[in-house]
Amino acid sequence: MFDIILNRGNDLTEFFWPLLYYIKQQILLGNGIPLWNTMFFSGTPLLPDPQNLFIYPLNIIFLILPIDTGILTSILLHLIIAFFGMYQLLRIGNASKRVGIIVAILYSLSPKLFSYIEAGHLGLIQSWAFIPWVYWATVNLCKQSLPLRSKKKDLKSILLLSLFLYLVYSSHILIFAILVVTNFLLLLTLQKKTIVMFLISHIILLLFSLPILIPQIKWQPQTTRELLLQNPETYPVWQGKREFIKNLFVASQDTEKNITPGIVILLLASIGFIKSNKKMKIYVLISASVITLLALNVLKYDWFVLFRVSTRFWFPMIIICLYLAAKGLDTLRSKQKLFIFVGLIALLEYIAIGKYILSKPIKEIPKTPVAIIEFLKKDKDIYRVFCLNKCIRQKDAAIHNIELVEGYGTLQQKNYFDYSQQLAQGYWEKKYTLSLPPFQNYIYEKFKPYPPALASYRVKYIISPYELDIKSLDLIEKQDSYFIYRNVLYVNPNYEIYEPNFIRVKISKELNELIIPEVYNPDWNAYLNGVKKVKVYESVDKTRAVQIESDTKFVDFKYEPFSFFLQ
Repeated sequence: MFDIILNRGNDLTEFFWPLLYYIKQQILLGNGIPLWNTMFFSGTPLLPDPQNLFIYPLNIIFLILPIDTGILTSILLHLIIAFFGMYQLLRIGNASKRVGIIVAILYSLSPKLFSYIEAGHLGLIQSWAFIPWVYWATVNLCKQSLPLRSKKKDLKSILLLSLFLYLVYSSHILIFAILVVTNFLLLLTLQKKTIVMFLISHIILLLFSLPILIPQIKWQPQTTRELLLQNPETYPVWQGKREFIKNLFVASQDTEKNITPGIVILLLASIGFIKSNKKMKIYVLISASVITLLALNVLKYDWFVLFRVSTRFWFPMIIICLYLAAKGLDTLRSKQKLFIFVGLIALLEYIAIGKYILSKPIKEIPKTPVAIIEFLKKDKDIYRVFCLNKCIRQKDAAIHNIELVEGYGTLQQKNYFDYSQQLAQGYWEKKYTLSLPPFQNYIYEKFKPYPPALASYRVKYIISPYELDIKSLDLIEKQDSYFIYRNVLYVNPNYEIYEPNFIRVKISKELNELIIPEVYNPDWNAYLNGVKKVKVYESVDKTRAVQIESDTKFVDFKYEPFSFFLQ
């Protein structure tokens, strides 16, 4: 029944679901919150990833509920939060109760939100719920700054704004960035006391966010995000201004091109605009012009390219349209039947648009062959797998604790992105990609993986849809049209303890240097015999290496992205 949401073959099933499951299992196993993701890309940072999921407080429901139930509950919960947030924003803007209820319902059923649900953009769904709350808290702060207000109420207003900003920041950092900018524009019109309160709220937010924000900032230069600047690709690509104008009135099943507020809302917003005072009209015209310029995807600035999707800037336009539509609908209150009729038509239009968006054909992703899963589950060594056509879904990898060379996610480490070509013996341009290997490569190219490089990342099994004639790869068996090869160069790592944030390596022979088959990251530190801290440096294969002493019995590797605060 709920497959239309839970199993669309989108980001929800292929990215967010596996992460939620992985985080939950590690916590339940007693390993704490996994700051490092061992499942994909041969291991990758999780804490500094903007979509790490665990810093968003309301995701705690996934510890209580099964993942599927949790997702449905989370979506419903955020629809309710969005409704109340928009209602409060409209009420503080002097909309009547009935109008506030109707328009708040429309916001929680917005076509843009349905597009996020269809695409499985969990972070965008969650941030959508708190956007009106941020604007409400900002307006409320302005009202609280009146001379007769108490310091207690001032403090409450400051903390509320900080709280709602954090909830957006922890759910989707790009939406948060846009919100902060639009909020700071209000500084131009605020009183001195309000400005001070406004700045205090943002300072509180900054202090509260620093433990996450600093690792995120530190990690960004090490990621593939900067490849966007070398080969800029921003979406959506409009087929001229006509398509843009058309999509203002007609819903699109293309997630990023769906920008319509609905025809009824546009008509009501037009009435609301006419009824507005001169100052409001100027504000709306300037805002609409700037937002439209951004959404048209014609700018070439570096900061703009890094946003990658130009219609991320569109949500303030939705808020403006609904605010004006509320003013327009308010003018019809005296005409009871017309008021009810227009409100009902607007609601039916949104339901029809939502149904149309969710009717988009579900992307069929081949299931992971059961025989392959069963084969891999029998091997209890610590190893990774490389399927040459990505035959193991990330969801199945998370469920069955299968660590993969490949992966799908918004960011990868640059060092691993570069070296992965050596692993696959393929070639791909230095362009930003969500998948590694990139989609076009593993679909159209026949890889000939290099066993010595694979061994440096403890890759034991190579699964291929075609036969391989490569030295050091032994054919084990054939399952469901796939050939399973064992890398004879693989060596089971001498790990005494293996957890996401901690690895203990037993030293069984005299060594001067220890190299472990894990991708290098500067936030991993090493401790000889668990005590003496030594530098971890990057090996030729982009893995972790340390110099050890003759009396070393074991080496502890700890992922410590918070070490910045301890220096």
